[in-house]
Amino acid sequence: MATPSRWSSHPRGQQIIPLCDSLISLGLSPLYEVGFEWLSLPSQREGTQNEIRIKDSLIAHAIATVGAINDDETPDIQRRGRRRKADQDPSQVLEGLMPRLHLDIWIQSLQLAIEFDENQHFSEERGVSLGCYPNLTFPFDLVRWKRLCSQNTYDPDPPGRDWQRAYRDSIRDLQCQVNGIPLLRIHHRDVVDPKTVLALIQAAKPGSLGGLDPMH
Repeated sequence: MATPSRWSSHPRGQQIIPLCDSLISLGLSPLYEVGFEWLSLPSQREGTQNEIRIKDSLIAHAIATVGAINDDETPDIQRRGRRRKADQDPSQVLEGLMPRLHLDIWIQSLQLAIEFDENQHFSEERGVSLGCYPNLTFPFDLVRWKRLCSQNTYDPDPPGRDWQRAYRDSIRDLQCQVNGIPLLRIHHRDVVDPKTVLALIQAAKPGSLGGLDPMH
């Protein structure tokens, strides 16, 4: 049974609160900002083949993107944010990152992790990393997640943030998979009432909540 090495008793941010309230109403005891000894970037361990593939793809994308931005002379205010991404060496975009990672929510009794994905998690860069996934099954709609990723979603401050976030998210996905932990991702605009959350959990871990009544 997996046991976290660190956690918080309070969630981070306001948008996630309705989801947390629904989990509590279902009689669960969520922990927040949860870390495990095995949950880290591969800077302090040997990266898996899948992790290396994702890192290489993101760096290649960074190099191509920065080159295109630097070659673009269009004085378009909408491009200013993306130009900010060019203020660095793209080949180093994933270097020097803090290795520790955390998960938004952990349900110890179910051995279930939950990530609450807000808009910034659906960047073009995240689409690149999702496109590198092997034939693995995840407890979230991978096709939908890919479709929601857009070049119009970016967070250029500091430069490199989008590639780094996409990399971290993919390492979370893959490391949870390797360690036998279902990682349920919930879109920030999804309905998160108790009945819907119960259905999502039961789909992620069939039979884990038995006959629990979501209105209890």
